[in-house]
Amino acid sequence: MSVVSKKFSASLYSMLVLLLLCIVTAFSSGCGNKASLDPAKPVTLTIWHVYGNQTNSPFNDTIEKFNASEGKAKGVIVKVASVSSSNVVDKALFASAKQEPGAVPLPDLFTAYPRVIPAMHDKLLHWDEYLDKEDLAVYQLEFLAEGYQDKELLMLPVAKSTELLFVNQTYFDRFAAATGASTDDFADYDKLLRSAASIIPGPAAKTCAS
Repeated sequence: MSVVSKKFSASLYSMLVLLLLCIVTAFSSGCGNKASLDPAKPVTLTIWHVYGNQTNSPFNDTIEKFNASEGKAKGVIVKVASVSSSNVVDKALFASAKQEPGAVPLPDLFTAYPRVIPAMHDKLLHWDEYLDKEDLAVYQLEFLAEGYQDKELLMLPVAKSTELLFVNQTYFDRFAAATGASTDDFADYDKLLRSAASIIPGPAAKTCAS
């Protein structure tokens, strides 16, 4: 396993443990009752996720590791019921939430983008009813923001995507010499779009005129 793969697996494992601890806390603290987990009678939670829609999913490996360690010790077993793409999971969630004919029951857990919140609102756990200010204080507010709708924390963010732009230095040097552009013009997407808008119209106009 490569260093990158090891780091990715470790990240997934940490994310899973955090998520399940939050879920178990939420379930066991409802109505003021502190239900204790029993390793002899484990609780099984089903999950749909989008981490690796292939035969060998790194997240499935992570779940198996959790089930054999922390899950076994605490009495929590996670069962993967579906691995698919985000669009497929969205459609399945909507169908199950609406109880459409042929739809399967909703899972206990799922990974999806916040775009599902409006259609799933009454089916989602209100995290802010179970996590107090001290619990939420460990997160960056900007990170949690995507999980809120109408001041309610309806989805608990567990990952954040990062968009990267790679530039071939040799070709960029030629481009810069012809246009006066610099790498500072690519510092963020706003600057990139402004740079493109200032550079592209000229050649486009000449092409149309010719």
